[in-house]
Amino acid sequence: MGYLEELKSLNQGKRFCQSYLRFIKIQNTNVDISLLDNPGFNSFFNYTSDIIKTFRMSEKERIDFVVRMRSYANDLIIEDSYFEWVKNDYAIYFLWMYFFLNPLGSTTNAVFCPAEYGKLYIDNKAYQHLNYNSPSNNTERLNAVISHIDSLHLSKNQKCSAIYMAKEAWGKQNSLISKMKFLDIKNQEQSIWLWEYITNFINNKPQVIYFESVKPFDSRDKHFLAVGILLAHSFNKPAVAELAIMSATKAWNQKKYRDSVKNKKALNTYISTTAKDKLDKLASANNVKINEMLEKLINDEYSLMVMK
Repeated sequence: MGYLEELKSLNQGKRFCQSYLRFIKIQNTNVDISLLDNPGFNSFFNYTSDIIKTFRMSEKERIDFVVRMRSYANDLIIEDSYFEWVKNDYAIYFLWMYFFLNPLGSTTNAVFCPAEYGKLYIDNKAYQHLNYNSPSNNTERLNAVISHIDSLHLSKNQKCSAIYMAKEAWGKQNSLISKMKFLDIKNQEQSIWLWEYITNFINNKPQVIYFESVKPFDSRDKHFLAVGILLAHSFNKPAVAELAIMSATKAWNQKKYRDSVKNKKALNTYISTTAKDKLDKLASANNVKINEMLEKLINDEYSLMVMK
């Protein structure tokens, strides 16, 4: 069997093709792995066969090269089943931020490098293949994490162990979302506020220091990123998560109250019980609050006065 037949027999799954191209890139730095994401990309087989054809190798050496490509990918890629627990928006953002805050395959070759002294540790070298700014949807986001893990020269056991630990952490943190009862994904103002509040709460410093490479592209992204960062940062510090949730809930309620009384003044006075009963009935009949009913009566009476 020639090298072309050997090439055709390779696993054509995208993750495997990415690994094959990474292997070829060692020989030819002009290889563009991102072509696999291009809708106009026609054939992995044609692309790779054309590249290998340019190598100064005998037929036997080319066959051996393709065999080593296969081994390279098989040694690095873990099964899709390890990611089956990542099913909803919060889980995907949690996984994304979990490996952002706990770099897998750092320069120390540890399974992942934990945060030092409670601060967020980012190993840029470990993340040169993982762009945190580009994913525009959850499929891209999950694929970015998986692709990064595939690219790391760690054993399958190390990778499986890291994914298992992330899954265990998610199992513990998932229940905390229900405690954030004030969350409203449709509230854009809240999402923007939440992102700023959570990142500053964790750092107690301007967010740009530790989150400069995480740039949410809309309010929805800010919502899920804020929750993902909080849960990923506190997965082994439950007291931190509880404090953050209580503080955020209190701060948001205070903000809502301040916003609701903006441009308003307190009215301290007394009226008769009879008048108060009538005001209550008027408010109920008009389906408004008492203060709104009072404002309506004042505005209506004022309008009549100025028309005279």
